[in-house]
Amino acid sequence: MAKNIEDITPPERRSIRDIPIPESRRKNINILNGPRDIAPPQRMDLPPRESVRVNEGPRSTAIPEYRSDQAYGSSVPTSRETEYVEPRESRKKSRRGVWISLGVIAIFIALGVIFTLLSGATLTYVPKTSVLTLSNDSFSASKTQGNLLFSIVKLSSQKNTTAPASGEEQVSQKASGILVVYNDFSADPQKLITNTRFETTDGKIYRIQSDITVPGKKQTPNGSEPGSLEVTVVADQPGDTYNISPTDFTIPGLKGDPRFTAMYGRSKTPITGGFVGTIKKASAADVQRAKTTLEAQIKNDLSTQAKAQVPEDYVLIPSLAKMSFEVVPTQAGSSSQALITEKGDLYGVAFKKTDLDRSLTEKKLGSQAGQTVVIPDYTSLTFTLASSSQANLQTTENISFQVSGSAKVEWKTDESALASDLAGKPKTDFVTILKNYPSVVTGSASIKPFWRNTFPSDPTKIKIVETNATE
Repeated sequence: MAKNIEDITPPERRSIRDIPIPESRRKNINILNGPRDIAPPQRMDLPPRESVRVNEGPRSTAIPEYRSDQAYGSSVPTSRETEYVEPRESRKKSRRGVWISLGVIAIFIALGVIFTLLSGATLTYVPKTSVLTLSNDSFSASKTQGNLLFSIVKLSSQKNTTAPASGEEQVSQKASGILVVYNDFSADPQKLITNTRFETTDGKIYRIQSDITVPGKKQTPNGSEPGSLEVTVVADQPGDTYNISPTDFTIPGLKGDPRFTAMYGRSKTPITGGFVGTIKKASAADVQRAKTTLEAQIKNDLSTQAKAQVPEDYVLIPSLAKMSFEVVPTQAGSSSQALITEKGDLYGVAFKKTDLDRSLTEKKLGSQAGQTVVIPDYTSLTFTLASSSQANLQTTENISFQVSGSAKVEWKTDESALASDLAGKPKTDFVTILKNYPSVVTGSASIKPFWRNTFPSDPTKIKIVETNATE
């Protein structure tokens, strides 16, 4: 709605209509007071901005504002701040800088992860060592009691070869094999006399050839475990009908005795060798040559078996073992060749390694309280059974032996405890901590990454390496 413009009359009674208007302003007034049908000027639409507005110019810089004409309702320019559009090249540089910064950050994160994964420490130490010298020093061991226990390992092997036949021979051979006799009756050892019978479920009888004592049963976390002993049995009669596969045996002589159901036998090997009839025969010289060849093969085979069957924490002393050989008659062969078969049995004496090490070293080096001393290699020591212990290793309960020679001994370090003591400690404490381990002569440590000066807090990341002083 248009407003009336009232005359303003100054005190001198003059009207503003009488004030002269300069010529330069008359044209603008004519434009504003032009015909009513002329549309007022419209505001120009600015193109959309391509980037964030940057006010780089001074605040005082302005362009005319648009305002409503009081008389006609038309729009006129109003002032606004000048807008500056960021140049395209500048925007590219800005984005490139952001990506470079992100790349640098990613590299530092990756390096941190890698150094964390590769962090750790390595301790290399030289153990305390000495030389043990023995000169026919005597020792004793028992199967059931004492500081040094032993067990008997029974192994068998059979080989055959051929030789030119020089004739025939009538033979009558009994089958034989190895049984494991069990004592689930008592914790006390049970003795069985020579020729004790063992019977199969179909009535075949086999006998032991000497007195034996079966160890008593033992208590275990899960109950009890029967004592056991390996023994050779021979068929009661010759012939191939006594050649049988592994089976179970009862002891007929214990019928009516509580031990009958608690003591029994079980085959360890097939029972073979039973034969009655005529076989090809080789000359005595050929048989002897064949025996020499077969015995060498059997010894190697038994040694291989012993290494494979003896547990890692036990040691089998070869010089304390006894071997026996026998020629087994066989029906096989051809019209011109005799088949010679030989069977070998090994009875080995096995000790728990820690027990043997302690017994041998205490005699010369004295007791090492809280320390473990080991003998890494026994090959330079000679073990000899006393004559009183050589009769029958399979049945004896105690043995005596002598040891001669010199061997290196080494003090063992509890490496797990050492790693735990070092975990999280400054490297400067390394020497002090090693002093708590008399089994260590000297040592050195390295920590990764190189700038760290403390051991990892996780003991599993500390690697302990034993080395020789000469390495």
